[in-house]
Amino acid sequence: MKTSTRRRTASAWALGALLAAGSVSGCTTQAVADEHSGEVSASEMASAGYEELATRLLAGILDSSYGPTLASFDGRTVPAPGSVSALQTSSTTDYAAWDVDARAERQQDPTERAAAIGQVVPLSDAALAEVASLIERCRSLEEQAAPGFSDVDIVTATVETAGVEATVADTTGDRLVKITSHLTEHYRSGVVSEAYDDTYVTFDATTGEVLGIRPATDSGTW
Repeated sequence: MKTSTRRRTASAWALGALLAAGSVSGCTTQAVADEHSGEVSASEMASAGYEELATRLLAGILDSSYGPTLASFDGRTVPAPGSVSALQTSSTTDYAAWDVDARAERQQDPTERAAAIGQVVPLSDAALAEVASLIERCRSLEEQAAPGFSDVDIVTATVETAGVEATVADTTGDRLVKITSHLTEHYRSGVVSEAYDDTYVTFDATTGEVLGIRPATDSGTW
């Protein structure tokens, strides 16, 4: 088995390019205030479930765009929201015949996929549209990356929380949750790629809904 540690694979990097650009098909990802003050307590983060929700959200986008994805947080590992194929990753050892592009999660309309994610991770209307647009664009870019080369298919991936912190936005009181994710991607070819990424997920402090997502820096790769 070959192992590669890098910032991002060519296909998954597409999501980072979209987020770093600040918009996806007209849906803004700059819902996060630049100024913030005050740390969010560990007890609030735990009770609100920010770590779990942010990790599941990222896993849901990847699962809908690339390959079967698991979310790992707080010692637990669960399938990405609305994913059926991710349940198979622990029991499947031969990926040779697994057509990841034919999965229901890849074939379903992006709006429906966003709604499925929203059943697990509460999303505002704007965030629903943003997630759907991200999925649509990422699918397109993934298909363009290496058409006809099934060896580069991601047959299973895991998004694992490596760190989490949160602050309070000065102007809105929203919770700015910075999630550090350890992403492990297993390719059909046998290559295993690992990467670490920092992402901000913005939560409404009152409703708990996700308002938007963006990389921690302009060079972020989500």
